[in-house]
Amino acid sequence: MDKLLCSSIDCQFRSSIKRLIADESGTKIDRVELQCGTDSGKIVDIDHVLVNHGYERELGFLKETSLALDLTEKQQISATADGRTNVEGLFAAGDVMQHDGKLNLLAGAFQDAGNAVNAAKQYIDPSAQAKGKVSSHNEVFAARNAAINQSTTT
Repeated sequence: MDKLLCSSIDCQFRSSIKRLIADESGTKIDRVELQCGTDSGKIVDIDHVLVNHGYERELGFLKETSLALDLTEKQQISATADGRTNVEGLFAAGDVMQHDGKLNLLAGAFQDAGNAVNAAKQYIDPSAQAKGKVSSHNEVFAARNAAINQSTTT
């Protein structure tokens, strides 16, 4: 990041691309219209567009709840890897929660969701299976998977 900031590249942080503007031939993007906070309509000449997708996490509801949730320093719900919070029966997943070893990527949020759903299922029905299964490993699909494997090997 330091090299980028010390270079001749014009970095536009905390901005949204409002509009991509093509050159006269219509074959190349040569300008963008940016929205920076409340300022909109800033036109920037460009050679390339490099987009770094961030996110805006809305955590206001956590401050308004009457639940005594344990929060991290970044005001995320503190949870276990399977989404259990300090409030019995309440599970969390995705950007709103944090746990040791969490992968703060979209793929990590998908895994959080599966883990939290499975833990909630076990909370509701303690006799439920301890781990979730993907379709390729579920006995319900065993015959179909065997048929598919047979057809691809013959």
